[in-house]
Amino acid sequence: GGGVSMPESTNILVSPPVPASVNPIEFDTGWAVMGSVGYRWDSNWRLEFELAFRQNDWDTKTGAPNSGELIFDFPLSDRTTLSFGAGLGGNLMSLDVKTVAGVNPDDDYVLAGQLIAGLSYQLTSRLELFADYRYLVSDEPEHAFNFGGPRIASYENDSHLVMVGLRYDLSPEPAPQVYTPPPAPPPAPPPVAKQYIVFCRSVARTQSRTNWFATASRRTKFRRWARAKPSC
Repeated sequence: GGGVSMPESTNILVSPPVPASVNPIEFDTGWAVMGSVGYRWDSNWRLEFELAFRQNDWDTKTGAPNSGELIFDFPLSDRTTLSFGAGLGGNLMSLDVKTVAGVNPDDDYVLAGQLIAGLSYQLTSRLELFADYRYLVSDEPEHAFNFGGPRIASYENDSHLVMVGLRYDLSPEPAPQVYTPPPAPPPAPPPVAKQYIVFCRSVARTQSRTNWFATASRRTKFRRWARAKPSC
């Protein structure tokens, strides 16, 4: 990302002091660029490592902050996210005073930290547009120079940064899971034909029909016949 750097006005402390000095010092609004790489968890936390460069004129003050940052994202909607975080690292400060003869450029690396607030909008599934505000503070850098003898200059180094940029997700989204219904149970086997043996019995019905003739003798009797009728 890129943006603007706005240092706060500061007093330069020179040791040993010089007879004439200009305080407070007003740095001009400058520019800044930044790059970062990190990891985002499903719990909305992000851990990032940042490397930036900013420049402001007084004559010329440059800074190269680098820090590790822990940021939490608050989803406001499906595409919009509000973020708050903090970072801790270092800041390489360079001071080049071109208007004073005998003062050579000098660097100092100091401990630095920053507070972060940002807003991002998801353009695609893997690309976000973000805008950040960062308040950067650091230890006072010390620069050695020669002005009527060896001297040390130190000053407070607090800055406001407003950054705009793009954030790209390097890990592709997993493929959506498609529900696959369980396979249908196999069809029931055809019924097995069963064979039965049926036993039938014959029920003999004896039907007697006796014809009696009006004869004088009971001994005369037509014989009895039987007719069998099967039943199953």
